[in-house]
Amino acid sequence: MEEDTVVKIAGLAKRFGKTSILKDINLDIKKGESFGIVGVSGSGKTTLMKVMVGFLIPDGGEVLFKTREVLKSVHKYTEEAKMAFGFAAQEPSFYLELKVGENLDHFGALYGLPREERKQAIDKLLKKVDLIEAKENLSIKLSGGMRKRLGLVASTIHNPPIFVLDEPTADLDPYSRKQVMNFIKDINKEGSTVIMASHHLDDLEEMCDRIAIVHKGKVLKVGTPDELKDIYLKDKVIELKTSSQDYGVLKEKLTFRNIKIEDVKEEGKRLIVKTPDAVTTLAFLLNAVKKSGDELKDINIQRPSLNDVFESMMKKERVSDDKGSA
Repeated sequence: MEEDTVVKIAGLAKRFGKTSILKDINLDIKKGESFGIVGVSGSGKTTLMKVMVGFLIPDGGEVLFKTREVLKSVHKYTEEAKMAFGFAAQEPSFYLELKVGENLDHFGALYGLPREERKQAIDKLLKKVDLIEAKENLSIKLSGGMRKRLGLVASTIHNPPIFVLDEPTADLDPYSRKQVMNFIKDINKEGSTVIMASHHLDDLEEMCDRIAIVHKGKVLKVGTPDELKDIYLKDKVIELKTSSQDYGVLKEKLTFRNIKIEDVKEEGKRLIVKTPDAVTTLAFLLNAVKKSGDELKDINIQRPSLNDVFESMMKKERVSDDKGSA
């Protein structure tokens, strides 16, 4: 319903020269949700986000954001949009020659926050991302993960109701990735709408209420992770581990038996079988392991991951592209 919409993108188009980057993008993003955007490199994700926050002017369509319960144009009401959005780009934007706390104080002042309010916000945010001990450090001396975290908090110093992030966990070590993920979750729980693009589909699956899949400047589908799985992949994934960890005979039997198998492969010490008929396949595997004299150590059935869904969609799009160019 439109009364729940906090960002409305209607017929959005963007070109660079003669190249169309965005083509008739339509999205309704709800207040308080965590919304993901996924697509291969060059699909238009970063351009979409920059148009969304007003950094780029569209060649068609518009972006509306809700302020004071009214939807307004991002590109006409620029000052209000500036306060409504927090944008964390792929490369953090702050001053390397300033200290960590000085950077946040500077950005807080740009947003018109009073000195005392800035001070409280700075300490609160730095504690959230475990940077409070680095408050007096020069930003140039921060590690890559620490810079990413500083960039995130700098973009939220004014407590924006809409938080837009472009590849927030790219190239991070496990510790920094966890800190960033927890920070984004906290921001969302506190009421901000989160819109994030990422190549890390596991992150999107874990964090997002809904996800838009973008390909060649168009939105292919929008849905919850479970809805996207139901639409694009009916298969189940069976993971099996035996004592011998020798799966050659099992794979051969699966190939020659009349069992519906989409894919079978070895990953590490496990046999991974993707099938639309999990019941029949599971029964066959258990019987085959028993007859072989091998010992079953572990087995489980799960739905495909969002990464599996994305790969399946991209394969279908490539086939469609090939047919179109034939």
